[in-house]
Amino acid sequence: MKNPIDYFKDSFKIIDNIKNEILSKKQEIDTCKKQLDEIKFEKDSTSFKWYDVKNKTNFNEEIKAEKKLLKAKISKLEKEIKNLEKQKEAETDKRNKLFLLSGIVAFVIVCVIAITVGSINEKIHPEPQTTTEFIETTTIANTDKPITETTTANTTETIATTIATTTTTTTETTMKETTEKTTKETTEKTTKETTESTTSRSQKIVYGSRTGNHYHLGGCRYANGAKMTVAEAERKGWEPCAVCNP
Repeated sequence: MKNPIDYFKDSFKIIDNIKNEILSKKQEIDTCKKQLDEIKFEKDSTSFKWYDVKNKTNFNEEIKAEKKLLKAKISKLEKEIKNLEKQKEAETDKRNKLFLLSGIVAFVIVCVIAITVGSINEKIHPEPQTTTEFIETTTIANTDKPITETTTANTTETIATTIATTTTTTTETTMKETTEKTTKETTEKTTKETTESTTSRSQKIVYGSRTGNHYHLGGCRYANGAKMTVAEAERKGWEPCAVCNP
C-alpha cells in the first residue's frame, strides 16, 4: 500500500504529463493553421495559362482536399484538448481531497497522542482532595508536591504541541521538495528533446521551390530547385512547404 507522499508524487506527475500533452496538441493546431495560410498563399500566387484548364482544375481540387484534411485535424485536436482538460481537473480534485484527508488524519493522530499522554499523567499523578483540612495539612507537610504536579502537566502539553508542529512542518517540506524535483526533471527533459530535434532537422536535405520562397522534400510535386539543408534554406528566409511539411 502506498503512503500519502507516493500518492502526491504520482498525482503531480500525472498532471504534468497532461499539461505537456495539451501543450503539444495546441502546437499541432498552430502548425495546421500555419499550413492553411501557406496553402492559401500558394493558391493565390500560382497562375495558369487560359488554355490550361485541366491543370488548374486538378490544382484547385488538391488544394481543397488538403484544406479539408487540415480543418478536420484541427477539429479532432480541439476535442482531444477538451478531454485532457477534464482529466486534469478530475486529477487535481482528487489530489486536493487526498491532501485534505491526510491533514485530518494527522490532526486526529496528534489529538489521540495528546489525550493518551494526559490520561497516563492523571493516573500517575492523581489530583489531591479539595477539602480545607487536607489542603492545610498537605501544604504544611509537602510544599513541593503541587509545584511538581503543575510542572508535569505543563511538560505534557509542551510535548503534544511539539509533536503537532513537527508533523505539519515535515509534511510541508516533503511536498515542496517533491514539487521542485518533478518540475526540474520535466524542464530538463523538454530542453534536451527540443535541442536534439532542432539539430537533426537543421541538417535535413531539402529542395528549392518554383515560387522562390519555400523549400520542399525530395518527393514533393513543387520541388524543382537547388539542393540544400534546412539551415541553409532558413538563412535565405525561405519557409517550409505546407504540403510536404519538411
